[in-house]
Amino acid sequence: MLDPHKVPVQQGNVLKTDHIQQLTIGMQPQQIRQLLGSPLIQDAFNNNRWDYVYSLRDSRGTFTHYHLKLHFEENRLSSWHSTLS
Repeated sequence: MLDPHKVPVQQGNVLKTDHIQQLTIGMQPQQIRQLLGSPLIQDAFNNNRWDYVYSLRDSRGTFTHYHLKLHFEENRLSSWHSTLS
């Protein structure tokens, strides 16, 4: 039986590891936008958090999900956390 080709499906913010490694505490939001692009989710009720989300379903059906959360205090980057599943 022939197995049809399945196209990989990417969604969200494509983030490069070397860009994430350039994040430093104290960066201003405009510096982060230049480095990572606009966040996928920017909560209108919480301006102190940005979310970058990326998912990939490859041609074998394997699903990868990446989530980067940035937190700001006084308009400066105060922390970030990432998860990969």
